[in-house]
Amino acid sequence: MKLIAIALAIMVFGTSIAAAPTVQRKSNPDADRIAFKVRRLQILDQLLPVLMTKSQIRELLPLIEKARQSELDMEAKELQEMKAFEPKLDAALADSIKEQKVPKDEFVVEYLKLFSSFKNKRVLLVNVSSGSVLAKMREVLNEGQLKTAEKSLDPRLFGEKDPEQMKSEEKLMLWVREVMLDRASYDILVDMSM
Repeated sequence: MKLIAIALAIMVFGTSIAAAPTVQRKSNPDADRIAFKVRRLQILDQLLPVLMTKSQIRELLPLIEKARQSELDMEAKELQEMKAFEPKLDAALADSIKEQKVPKDEFVVEYLKLFSSFKNKRVLLVNVSSGSVLAKMREVLNEGQLKTAEKSLDPRLFGEKDPEQMKSEEKLMLWVREVMLDRASYDILVDMSM
């Protein structure tokens, strides 16, 4: 059972658990600020070739803001659930250290279910938000603009399949997810709409 739980943990969390440092790194505000500026340039590199007009952007902004707010609401709910789970986590950590034993299977299953539910809800939210934004883009943008967005990203960079095997809709959904719904995009789009 523990082997299955460990395998599930690796599938859910990737290899980050094994590679996690023993001391948490403090964030560096200067590095974060510079990295955010780089991300903004990357977003502009994707947005500018689509040649959206100010009025087109203004029509898309309410849906992007709604998606953004939904994401923030979900994060707040997840935090509440994590805080409610934290006493069990603290107890399991203390027991594991004191008894020199791995956590009980029931505990491992419980936290895997919790974090798996977070992931599943996020995937659903992103898909719904991406679909809404794409539907509005189809109303607002012309075929040339949509084709530019479709062809601007290499899906393989995002763990997707070969672009030749992807449908136009899949490529556009990827672009919406990775560009339009990126946290750095909203402020850029607001600036571009003025």
